[in-house]
Amino acid sequence: GGKHMGNLFVGQFFYDDEKPDYEFFSRQAERYSFDRDRYLAALDRVPRWSKELVNNAMDFYVKLIEVISNLSYGNIKLAKEILYRKRVEEELRESRAILANIMNSIPQSVFWKDKNSVYLGCNQVFAEAVGINNTEEIEGKTDFDLPWPEDEAKAYIKDDCEVMEKNIIKRHIIEPLQQSDGKRLFIDTTKIPLTDKEGHVYGILGVYDDITERKKAEEEIKQFYHTLNSSLNEIYIFDKETLLFKFVSAGALKNLGYTIEEIKRLTPVDIKPDFDINSFKKLISPLISGEKNKIVVETRHRRYDGTFYPVELHLQLYEEKKEFLAVILDITERKKLEEQLLQSRKMESVGRLAGGIAHDFNNILAIILGHGEIM
Repeated sequence: GGKHMGNLFVGQFFYDDEKPDYEFFSRQAERYSFDRDRYLAALDRVPRWSKELVNNAMDFYVKLIEVISNLSYGNIKLAKEILYRKRVEEELRESRAILANIMNSIPQSVFWKDKNSVYLGCNQVFAEAVGINNTEEIEGKTDFDLPWPEDEAKAYIKDDCEVMEKNIIKRHIIEPLQQSDGKRLFIDTTKIPLTDKEGHVYGILGVYDDITERKKAEEEIKQFYHTLNSSLNEIYIFDKETLLFKFVSAGALKNLGYTIEEIKRLTPVDIKPDFDINSFKKLISPLISGEKNKIVVETRHRRYDGTFYPVELHLQLYEEKKEFLAVILDITERKKLEEQLLQSRKMESVGRLAGGIAHDFNNILAIILGHGEIM
């Protein structure tokens, strides 16, 4: 690099055509208190070299120095590279340790495979699900080595192939999974293709959530709504704030003549002709304030075709869900019976009145007839 790295000493010598100055060396021996004879004898032992030999030797030493310098500089560079590599490797180990801690701290199961669907790694949650103690034990295994049934393993690999062949992300794959303890789960899986900087797919990353409890809750809700739909009464659920219908039972839809799409654009006020928005809000205000937990009132419903029918409204508020539940009884038959009973009672009253009048008339007639006989 053109830098002075050091000096090379080859020792003393005289050219073979050069005569030493013995007087100079004698004075030097005297000056420094050397033994003159021994000093001069040593002078005679100094090598005599030809200029050609010296030039050849110097050429050799220059080349030797160049080699040594290059080696030294190369060793310095190598030492620096080794130090840099060690530092990079240490940083990489630290990064991997941080990543491993993050991966093992998240609640989801995470795994990654090569292009042949052979496992390359996983996090601790996944390892525990498949019954291995160390995440490193997953390396080299396939889905057929894990505790799930063969048909499910084939389905997992089929999804892998689709993701890698098409280089697409597949989200929310709802599928069953069997753990090492035999427990059956439902999982929500997302699979992502792994690509290099040129965009070539070399593997797949998978993440899944255990949604077993969510599926169970969904089934319970589904069963609940099935029960509501099967009810002989009309069932309505509407929003506390907007009053828009969120659920209307099949029986109610049939009686009203609306489709579910149409009814969800309406509120109770739209099918209750005896209320406007203000009077309906006044009706439900005791439920909102907590003054009452249930309201029962008779009113009318208006069908899609404009006809009316009488109903008995049972209304409750579920504050935690911000929803009202309304159970409606169609009281058309009851009203008819009440009308018949009322008519029957009216006729009975008329009969009693007529009987009383006839009795009084008979008494008056008897008196008149009695007076006629006297006359």
